[in-house]
Amino acid sequence: LAEYGQLYRFERSGTLHGLFRVRGFCQNDAHIYVQEEEAVDEFVGVMKLHQYYYQKLNIKSFKVKLGLRDPQNLKKKYHGDEEMWLKAENMTRLGLEKAGIPYVEDIGGAVHYGPKGDIVIESVIGKEYAIGTCQIDLYMPQRFNLTYVDKDGKEKLEVVIHRAPLGSHERFIGILLDPYAGAFPRWLAPVQTTIIAVTDRHVDYANKVAQKLKEENIRIEVDDRNTTASAKIRNAELQKIPYILVVGDKEIKSKSVNVRVRGEKVLGPMSLNKFTILITQDIDKKRQV
Repeated sequence: LAEYGQLYRFERSGTLHGLFRVRGFCQNDAHIYVQEEEAVDEFVGVMKLHQYYYQKLNIKSFKVKLGLRDPQNLKKKYHGDEEMWLKAENMTRLGLEKAGIPYVEDIGGAVHYGPKGDIVIESVIGKEYAIGTCQIDLYMPQRFNLTYVDKDGKEKLEVVIHRAPLGSHERFIGILLDPYAGAFPRWLAPVQTTIIAVTDRHVDYANKVAQKLKEENIRIEVDDRNTTASAKIRNAELQKIPYILVVGDKEIKSKSVNVRVRGEKVLGPMSLNKFTILITQDIDKKRQV
């Protein structure tokens, strides 16, 4: 079962920190219900999913913290018995080892119902933040009597795997803004192309170009403000838009666009069809540019 859940925490004002620690956030939360003998392999699959996301998003430096119980605080903080905890801890360790993911133990980092594997990344200033989690839970199935009928006809307790590969979306966006400094790769940029009409008489053509690109699911904006073309180009560069298309009299006559790439690289005149192929290939191949 999965949901994009809106969550709220009344964090103390002194702990709030940009997108990294907020009072309201959205989380891609999911719970997987499996048989005990399948739980470790499912845990491995979830960790591989985490790795896939981070690879695609060019997040290279992260580590896993295995949250375990604090032996000095067993009765006050944690539910369940010793046998359940040892089994959950051993299953989690085995899952991380089978996934080939190095981890460090975090004594006291467990949640009240079981151990957890948190994915931790450093911000550019060196502060650590958890950006995802995966947990094997043997307590909640007991607490809520979550059972299934096995092939032998007997009722057995399920195992619940909690997973949130992207964690808080607000925090994850903050993490992405750090390494990219806002210059997202073309496939990830909120606005992939800005179309600049040189003057008012070029706006209609700019809108026609925009419509064709929208049909290819390319995220675009048209800058039709009553200001100079150079000011519009400068604004798009400051916003770190991957592609800037300038259209004027020459482009209307030749049914083309004048292409500029982020970083002030000018590709020059290009047919709209050729540009569409160029940007769609960038997006499809998720080029880190």
